Amino acid sequence: MNSEKKKFLLWFNIIPIIEVLVISTVFILISVFGINKYFNEAQKEYKENLCKTVTLDATKELSAFYHLIDFLYLEKEKYLKKELKEHVNIGWSVINNLYKKNANRNLILSSLEDMRFFKDKSGYIYVYDLKGNVISSPLKKNIEGKNLYNYQDIKGKYVIKDIIKSFKYKNETFFTCYFQNPTTKQIEKKIGYAKIYKPLNIFIGSAIFTSTLQNEVKNEIKQLFPQITKNLTNRVIVYDNKGNVIFSKIKKLQNKNIYNRKVDGKYIVQDVIKNAPKIKIYTFECHNIVNKHILKRFFRYYPKLNLYIGVKIDKTKLIQKIAQQRKKASETIKKALTQFLTAAIVFIIIAFIVNIFIVKWLKNLFLKYEKELISQKEKAESSEKAKAEFLANMSHEIRTPLNAMFGFIKILEEKDLDNESKKYLNIIEKSGQNLLVIINDILDFSKIESGKMNTERIEFNPKEEIEVIQNLFSSKASEKDILLEFHTNNLKWKIVSDPTRIKQVIANLLSNAIKFTPENKKIILNAQYDDKKEELFVEVIDEGIGIAENKLNTIFESFSQADNSTTRKYGGTGLGLTISHKLIELLGGELKVESEIGEGSRFYFTIPAKKTKLIPKKEKIETKKELNEKFDKHILVVEDNPANQMFMKVILNKMGITFDIANNGIEAIEKFKNNKYDFILMDENMPNMNGIEATKKIREIEREKHLDHTIIIALTANALDGDKDRFILAGMDYYLSKPLDIEKLKEILRKFQ
Repeated sequence: MNSEKKKFLLWFNIIPIIEVLVISTVFILISVFGINKYFNEAQKEYKENLCKTVTLDATKELSAFYHLIDFLYLEKEKYLKKELKEHVNIGWSVINNLYKKNANRNLILSSLEDMRFFKDKSGYIYVYDLKGNVISSPLKKNIEGKNLYNYQDIKGKYVIKDIIKSFKYKNETFFTCYFQNPTTKQIEKKIGYAKIYKPLNIFIGSAIFTSTLQNEVKNEIKQLFPQITKNLTNRVIVYDNKGNVIFSKIKKLQNKNIYNRKVDGKYIVQDVIKNAPKIKIYTFECHNIVNKHILKRFFRYYPKLNLYIGVKIDKTKLIQKIAQQRKKASETIKKALTQFLTAAIVFIIIAFIVNIFIVKWLKNLFLKYEKELISQKEKAESSEKAKAEFLANMSHEIRTPLNAMFGFIKILEEKDLDNESKKYLNIIEKSGQNLLVIINDILDFSKIESGKMNTERIEFNPKEEIEVIQNLFSSKASEKDILLEFHTNNLKWKIVSDPTRIKQVIANLLSNAIKFTPENKKIILNAQYDDKKEELFVEVIDEGIGIAENKLNTIFESFSQADNSTTRKYGGTGLGLTISHKLIELLGGELKVESEIGEGSRFYFTIPAKKTKLIPKKEKIETKKELNEKFDKHILVVEDNPANQMFMKVILNKMGITFDIANNGIEAIEKFKNNKYDFILMDENMPNMNGIEATKKIREIEREKHLDHTIIIALTANALDGDKDRFILAGMDYYLSKPLDIEKLKEILRKFQ
């Protein structure tokens, strides 16, 4: 890494210097060659080039005037749209306020009748429903009640239909249409704005003619153009399609009609009106009426206002100017070449010096940011480590007392208790289980969030796994008098995926379904395998309280539930669906939901799962667990928690196992030195010496004294991802997490009977 960094910094210093030299040299060579070539051809091409330049300037001026007029028009149009929008929004607000006050529909709509602005009676508020029926039209009462959905303007545009279609994507829209202006009797463009009001399934709108806008722009032209063209040598003229002069630098033409004016025996204005709209810039030459100079004219048509913008240059004066400047061209070019070479050399020197300082500054900046990045990385790693330690400690501190609590619950369940005591005991057990679920959810969420959640790909029997879930949740459903139905289809193949994570997701969905489904309702789980697509499909359908439509998009977000009352009434962290959604994504699928308030919910997913082989039909062999099974063993229990010590004493006594108890790792080592044990149950978090250190010391004693290998079983509340591997690497043989599953402990003991 350091060698790569050194190479990078070396090239970082060298490349800019080389770059300056190469670019400067190439630039000088190209420039000298270009200037020399221009000098050799100047006498021949000067006239043509200057003519092109002047022509280009004229067309640029023409383009500038065109865009200025367009800017004036757009600004006026923008302001007009703003006024129009504000006008409609006032009407919309009136409707909204009246609606909120529970006013009747007729009162709401009649309140808009007198809302209009503009003397030509345009701009009034109209109201339509979303089928195109006219609800209110103050100006044209005769169309109220009619359907204008397919009504077309003069140019064949479906105005109302297009407005309604636009509401599929947004709540408001601007539009244009063309109708006859009742004042001018001319076909004019109208600008309109419409906005939907969803509570009444209507939209309100307004539209105005643009003739007022056009007149305002023409007045702006008359005011601005005299100042703008004051210092221009080229003459500028603007007239409309009837030949009325809006502006002319020649004062005697101002506000005159020149439609029938002749130049060189031609009606040039009529010619411009006819041809200019066909091309971007229309050009022609003619003679000045006064001094007979050749004039070149450039015209451009502005369609929004039907205006023609013209610029003309005196070509005769241009030729005279070329002749005067021709002599100066050679001397100017020679001087320019000398000055350019001098300036280029100075530029290279300055650029070289500046480049050295810039490179040094950039290098220091790079090293500074590198240090900051390293520091930020270390902080992030430290924060992640602190978070992991906090979760580990939290898990340990909660699981440790739960171990004793669940253990004594199992012992008490074997006692002859009255119904009320059994009820209380059941409440305690369920509360503990809920707490354990919350802990596991938090740990799973943390692993997913940090990207450390791993899935496995193993072969398994999906039908067997579904049956396990069925056995687990059938009794839970029956406690609420809920009918739980399981339907499977084509689960005859062994498939490859992660059975543990699949069961976790299904269990989560069923647990939620039971939680949110009232008594005497039904829950259905469907599971089927598509052997052609090699996909496993699972869905859980309930008749529960359902989820509001506006909550469906956030239901899979972290700590999210339908609303706060759901949390208060049913409990939970809001992490279950988030974890399930992420797990299905890790398995290559997507968890989806469909729901309706009061009707229930449907959660479903499809994941890829390759089939391996058909499942052979076997008779079910029921195995009975032997109660009060006895083991002739002597065990060392290493545990610092008094409640857990008491629980282990009861359990081991019931299994006929003799034992010693050590309160920490140091006591465990002393007892190991003086006694022989078949097994050691080793806790991890203990004072003085923890379980891992004690295990390493015991293995060291075994090697030094050539003792037989003693089976050490980790029995700890450390249940984070990676804890099991950590204990096995330390020298332990088996791993059991708290709360203790007694049957798993028995499975280990049976291996050594």
